[in-house]
Amino acid sequence: MNKNYLVIVSVLLILVVAVGGYAFYKANKQQVLYQNNPIQTTTPTPTPAAATTPDKNSPSTSGKSDALVNQIPLTIPSIKDGDKVSTPRLLVSGTTSPKADVNINGTDYVANAVGKFSTTLTLDEGENAIYVTATDENGKISEWNATVTYEPVQ
Repeated sequence: MNKNYLVIVSVLLILVVAVGGYAFYKANKQQVLYQNNPIQTTTPTPTPAAATTPDKNSPSTSGKSDALVNQIPLTIPSIKDGDKVSTPRLLVSGTTSPKADVNINGTDYVANAVGKFSTTLTLDEGENAIYVTATDENGKISEWNATVTYEPVQ
């Protein structure tokens, strides 16, 4: 009976260590993905660009609407940097690697089997920063950002 008890305790201990290790890996992976790109994590609604946009003179943001890090395909043809819109809803759609993890302003999505993804954001009046990252199963990443201004019709 003692031998069976030791086996059960050993298996449970291995399970606890494995689950803890996996949680640690996922937490660190998310931290590494976003350390160079200030993405909102508390709400999917974009905040004004003045509060969250990186320094425009920084080398990492030159060509703002192009991918900042370009390890995998990432295109967002539905938005151009500097766009002005008169409605508070903005469709963010694009393509990347099939089944890639996509993060849009702090909310996680998964691209479909051909790499397409889309969501609709609710904009605040004024400038809104849009940040998109895509990560494939090998950990390769691409980043994209733009600023869109919402000016309601009076």
